[in-house]
This record gives sequence, C-alpha cells and structure tokens, in this order.
Amino acid sequence: MHKPKIVRSVEEIQRVHDLLHPLATGEDGPYIPDDVRGRLRCSLDSICWILGHECGKTFEENMERLEAELKRFGYELKRPS
Repeated sequence: MHKPKIVRSVEEIQRVHDLLHPLATGEDGPYIPDDVRGRLRCSLDSICWILGHECGKTFEENMERLEAELKRFGYELKRPS
C-alpha cells in the first residue's frame, strides 16, 4: 500500500474545485459533451469529498458500494494503520 503524502495545499485543491464546479455542473462556461461532463463531475465529487463539502457524499457513497461489492467477492481493502 502506498504511504499517503500531502502534496497540494487546501488552497490549491479549492482552486481546482472552483474551476471544475461550473464546468462539471453546466452552470457556466463552454459547451461540454455529456460524457466529458460526467468525467468532470466524478473528479469534482472526489475533490468535494476531500474538502469535506456536503456534496462529496456522492463519492463517499460510491466508495462504500464499491468496497461492499469487492468484499462480496472476497476482497478487502486494507486501511493504513
């Protein structure tokens, strides 16, 4: 397992959030095809989760479902101690 290290400041992560948000949600900016917008939305969801935003629940719920499905097939994700 990789040892996590913090390589970006909260300000940098928030800046990426602020840039992605209007593009991923379609609130502003240029036309973006739905499939690309969906990938941007996934990135935004994970950043929201990292920042502790309420909208980060989607990422958290997806991870919980993925972990449960892997466990059902005999896999278990090890957590760093």
